[in-house]
Amino acid sequence: MNLVDTASIAISVASFLAAVASVAVAFRARGDSRRSADAAEAAEHRAARPRLLVEPEGAVPHNATEVIYRVHNLDGPNLASVVVHRPVVEPADRGGAIYPVAATGRGDYGDDAEIGPIPLAGYSRFTFKLGSRESLPDFRVKITYRTSTGTPWEVSAPLTTPRGPTQLQAAREVRQRQLEERVAADQRILEQARRVSYQLHGGGGHGGDGPNFVMTSLHVTVRNDSDLLATDVRLVVGENDFTWSPQGGDPVSPGQQIYELADLPRGALQGALHSEASRRPLRSYPSRLEYKLDGRRFTRSGEDDPPLPAG
Repeated sequence: MNLVDTASIAISVASFLAAVASVAVAFRARGDSRRSADAAEAAEHRAARPRLLVEPEGAVPHNATEVIYRVHNLDGPNLASVVVHRPVVEPADRGGAIYPVAATGRGDYGDDAEIGPIPLAGYSRFTFKLGSRESLPDFRVKITYRTSTGTPWEVSAPLTTPRGPTQLQAAREVRQRQLEERVAADQRILEQARRVSYQLHGGGGHGGDGPNFVMTSLHVTVRNDSDLLATDVRLVVGENDFTWSPQGGDPVSPGQQIYELADLPRGALQGALHSEASRRPLRSYPSRLEYKLDGRRFTRSGEDDPPLPAG
């Protein structure tokens, strides 16, 4: 083979490879164009898809054996056909029960029911057989629907529990609500009770700094920072060694502070210390403040202790 023949063969091979490459590029371009068109068509299909809403038409008794649901066409085009398929649940949940459906007003219960057409913003109804079981599984129904142009869609929708509670369940729910309301009310009143406080300081006395010291008066301060009227206010020092109440037994209004220099009866608080006189905190005797808020009695033992309900 001479050089001319070799060159001719090389040129032919190169031309063939170039042709193959051109065909491959063309096929790839066609594939990319087709995928883009498919993606655009799919996006357009999704955008045009009507949204459906499935809801019970109304509550039914706890022992009801059927319930009516509405299927709303919320947006998108008018629907020419809407088919509701009976809900399918796991065998372990349904216990062999079958839950047939029918267009409301018709008695041809079966595996599916045509309830269309449904115009935009309109609705249609289907009736769902529940059976007589007291407890029901969670239901989902498949709905297939299409427009007048034949565009098909499919959706799986959960069904809201249609039955009301049994009398026993209703009674339990009422008791639970009442308990929660009582707990919340107790928390609110206790928070108010925390905002009633007092301070107790020693007053005057005689006998010097020693065992012969006798305290003759106390500085009493009661403050009500709650939103409620404090009534039956009573301060007890020691084991009823000394008791004090506002003059005339008056209540302490919200935001009010009462201060009084109270005289001690002869012989009261004989163990008080000279170091507690002259407006210094009285620590040698226990004390407590008793009061009522909204008819509830509370006790604070010590100036800084939290209040406790007193019955």
